[in-house]
Amino acid sequence: MVLIKLLKPLCALLLASVILPANANSTNTTLTVEEQSVVTLDALQFALPTAAQYRWIQTRGNQVRLQKADSATATFNTPAYAPDGDNQLEIILVTTTATAYKAKYTTTTNVIPSQPKTPPVLVAQRNQNEFLIEGKYHPLGNELVAVIHFPEGASADNPVPGCAIVHGSGGLFRENDPGQSCSQQLESNYQLLNNQLIAKGIATILPSSFYSRDERFCEDNDSDYLEFATAPFFNGNDPIQRDSEYKNRRVAIRAMDMLATMRFFCDLDQVDCEQACMVGTSNGGTSIMSYTAQSITDDLSAFMDDDKRPFESNSAHDKRTDAFANFPPLTVSPITLKYQLTHRPLPSFAQLISPGCTMRDIVPDIEPGEENLPFALNELFYPAGDTQLTFEVGTDDGVPDECYQGGFREIQARYFEQQSGINANDSQYMIQVHPEGEHNLLDDDEPHRAEVLERLDNLVDEHFLP
Repeated sequence: MVLIKLLKPLCALLLASVILPANANSTNTTLTVEEQSVVTLDALQFALPTAAQYRWIQTRGNQVRLQKADSATATFNTPAYAPDGDNQLEIILVTTTATAYKAKYTTTTNVIPSQPKTPPVLVAQRNQNEFLIEGKYHPLGNELVAVIHFPEGASADNPVPGCAIVHGSGGLFRENDPGQSCSQQLESNYQLLNNQLIAKGIATILPSSFYSRDERFCEDNDSDYLEFATAPFFNGNDPIQRDSEYKNRRVAIRAMDMLATMRFFCDLDQVDCEQACMVGTSNGGTSIMSYTAQSITDDLSAFMDDDKRPFESNSAHDKRTDAFANFPPLTVSPITLKYQLTHRPLPSFAQLISPGCTMRDIVPDIEPGEENLPFALNELFYPAGDTQLTFEVGTDDGVPDECYQGGFREIQARYFEQQSGINANDSQYMIQVHPEGEHNLLDDDEPHRAEVLERLDNLVDEHFLP
């Protein structure tokens, strides 16, 4: 099977596919690409049998020039979009192994017009630092309230690095009594992270996934606040429960919230998103994991549809389809969603503090074996592009168990590195273990708090300083 990477700023495309036996045709893999872009077709990123020969052949669409068509990687330039013409390109890869087995893999590329970029409108909210992320940035059309801070000197002429700070299930704002609007005060963890990043000259954005849907929905740990959750969190069950169905919806919603946040943030003239980062605690870390996963381009849409996914049990499938039975429709087409995810702004690094690493199986919980893999390598969890993930996990916290010490996310990441020839020194999946650390590693009484904050400083210096 073929890995296709679109060479455009801020993104590296990693498509999930299915490995087929020799002499079999693949299901059609579809890619959406802007006109006059460079596309690289790469056969070597997958667990394919070693091939003696590679041959890339165009079978449909306006003729393109395939560079290195007889090698494991080939490139081509997409043609100009034809308003009244055929804008689909079909290219097949035929591989022949040393034992003469042949396999054929097909890719269809939809060419679309260059996408116009319009600056966002900063719509002020309750105070001078609260703004609205417009619904056009969100696949569900949802507007999000976000707190934005710019360090001194940031401007269109002097853009600065930017970092998204992502809240956990306790919400972004401190709550008032149930039924009252959330306060305008950030929870202490996020105020702490915000102050530290601003002091380093980093612009910050803190989106609120809860308050944005209802001003009384301040957190989801307490049913007194969860009862104010509206669609898309609310699924028609009354009263709403913080059960597995709710958590399945939440991971998809928050992945889309991250997409909207980063697209909006990177459109701001004051922000240089070639130097971007993300920091999240608990469910916020989970949201960042989902957003930065190499397979999310395909995983997100598959997670929300009715079809049974490969490796998914019947019970898991039933729970997932129930969770999305009354989910609001997307305001964009599946092709557009895939395009937006393909081009999503990826951070240089992300610090994940006590994340939940199952991600509710939005990325399949495959445990790879050593031979005859029935899936593509890029279906395993690994950060997309050049994003570097640092996990901060305490040994007395069971939430991030699957991230380390033989958990299946670490198994997936290490297997991906092994099969891709990634040296341990170049790993994009790094674990920092805190002996006897609790879930809230940023708590005032937590002895590991200083280590976590110092590491954030070091990551900023490493990635953003000349």
